[in-house]
Amino acid sequence: MSLAGGLPVHPNLYLVAALCILLTICFPVRWRDSRHFDAPDEAVREAARRVLRDMQVWWRESVGGTLQARMPANMSSWGERVEAWVQGGVLDCESRCVFGFVDWGKNRKNVTKFLADVSQILMTSDLRPCHSRTPESRPASTV
Repeated sequence: MSLAGGLPVHPNLYLVAALCILLTICFPVRWRDSRHFDAPDEAVREAARRVLRDMQVWWRESVGGTLQARMPANMSSWGERVEAWVQGGVLDCESRCVFGFVDWGKNRKNVTKFLADVSQILMTSDLRPCHSRTPESRPASTV
């Protein structure tokens, strides 16, 4: 087999390309989820700040109240960026890879752990979170 320019193409190249596409579908480079809490927005935001402080990662809060964190690189990724924002008692969280085509489930793990930790803090603060996930739990679109 050869390309249009006459350069030979190794047959395994098609297999590698198909594998990359499959991995991208199975392990998207972004994950987004949200959870509703029966608590004031500021209480949810403070719980999220506490989780980020406990994680000992670099983070900041933007003027609009969005919390942005950077997870360090490790053996499974080059690091991730996590954003969280609260509106109307709903905490939305999104994690995305800094670099790469596959995240090996790391983004989903980041979001799930973050939401669980915020829920745990709010439960120990006598605030009752709603444990149901929103139906939008999904990989974020790659727009």
